[in-house]
Amino acid sequence: MFDNGNHVALRRDGVAVVLKAPENEMPQVEYWGRNFGVPSAEDGLAALDAMTLKVTPPAEKPDAALRPSLLPQGAEAFAGRPGLEAYRGTTPVFVRWTAVETQVAEGGHELLVHAKDAVNLVGLDVRLRLAEGGLVLMDERITNIDMEHEEPLTVNWLDSVLPVPRRADHLTQFTGRWPLEKQPQTGPLPRGSVTRDCRHGKTSHESPWLFIASDGGPLFDSGEVWACHLAWSGNQTYRLDNLPQHEPLLGAGELLGPGEIQLLPGSDYATPQVCFSWSDRGLDGMAAQALRSTKDLLTCRCGTAILAPAYSTYRIELGEISSYPRGYKENGGIFCHNNPWISIVNAKIGNDSEAFNVYTRTCPAYVEQYSEVHRTEPYVYCQMVAGPEAPTPGEGKNSWLTGTAAWTFVDVSQYLLGVQPTFDGLRLEPHLPAQFTELHIEREWRGVRYVIDARRTGKASLAVDGKPVSGTTVPIAAPGTEEVHVSLNF
Repeated sequence: MFDNGNHVALRRDGVAVVLKAPENEMPQVEYWGRNFGVPSAEDGLAALDAMTLKVTPPAEKPDAALRPSLLPQGAEAFAGRPGLEAYRGTTPVFVRWTAVETQVAEGGHELLVHAKDAVNLVGLDVRLRLAEGGLVLMDERITNIDMEHEEPLTVNWLDSVLPVPRRADHLTQFTGRWPLEKQPQTGPLPRGSVTRDCRHGKTSHESPWLFIASDGGPLFDSGEVWACHLAWSGNQTYRLDNLPQHEPLLGAGELLGPGEIQLLPGSDYATPQVCFSWSDRGLDGMAAQALRSTKDLLTCRCGTAILAPAYSTYRIELGEISSYPRGYKENGGIFCHNNPWISIVNAKIGNDSEAFNVYTRTCPAYVEQYSEVHRTEPYVYCQMVAGPEAPTPGEGKNSWLTGTAAWTFVDVSQYLLGVQPTFDGLRLEPHLPAQFTELHIEREWRGVRYVIDARRTGKASLAVDGKPVSGTTVPIAAPGTEEVHVSLNF
């Protein structure tokens, strides 16, 4: 089961995913991480077999789950949470694939898997794509192929998972309530099969947002991290299987209600996409991967769209999002409100040019040359701009109806200009492209006027009222001070 068949190697932007594709078995991930020069020849890839098996043939035991597949199941001796749980009536369905076909697509960056269980009459399609920036995107579709009986196939869950190495020993997730939401919680990697459910959608306080496994506690600028995120605004399940028989599995899937998905003959259920990220540059490297994919897959001259591709037909199970025309509103539109967030994150990881470009793509002052297309007032933000898949891309909609201006002020003042109020004083860290060589900024803060002159010299220094100050933070002015003069080199 484990070592017949060839390998599939996907490589992109410094990341590699190597899978074993046994004959008529679900492929298994042997390696996911840095592209260290993964060979193309089969004899070179075969060396990974012994490295990734806990026990090598012929010494393995029949009940040893040596290397879980893309959809781990009890039929392959997997002892954790199965990737699929389904029923016909009151009878559980334990899939055992009788035919599996694999195909490499998208210029060698995508693996397509089509599997069939001719006994239980279940079909499964898996797509694993190595996207721009090295982000791994995975989704699945299950089909009831029993065309002779009317009894539906009930799907309780269908998850996507990838393995992480044993050296990953910490797990980070998020919790908290407003105004302390999204607080990171890091601890030792739990033992056993663990799930975290969210029943109020992604925007709720109990959403974990991410599962991040790390070698030691996660750092921003260094160290290895492995993460997964469910690209879905509805109910969610995040999962971790840390069992003795195999490497830990990290994954997620939609949290389905009892009896929510009942597939009649010929019908199917498609999962939301799960995004997996590996970085050897800490959390900032993980963010850079996501931002690279965001730019390449979602961004055009008019801004960054909320999703792609847009839905072309109404989907009753999705509701309102698929009722809009392609490229408008939630169905592939460019929401101006969230573009400042993308600019902020680019600034935080040092992508200064792209941070500014994101700002200019939706800023009214910079899009006035396209007024005949934009068709909204040239001095105000609109709620959304028609996306690249719309019949009228770039056309503004619902002017004034947005919180974009407030978030753009935060972006421009605190991240592009880099004047950030903190408990210790004003932190000065500009994030502007190279053409900005000199800045003059005046900021009222705590009753004091701060007059800041900044110059790009390539060598950082800070002086307050003519006196050098270490670091990048201007100390809080003494009581009674009316004006402070600051000189910043960056």
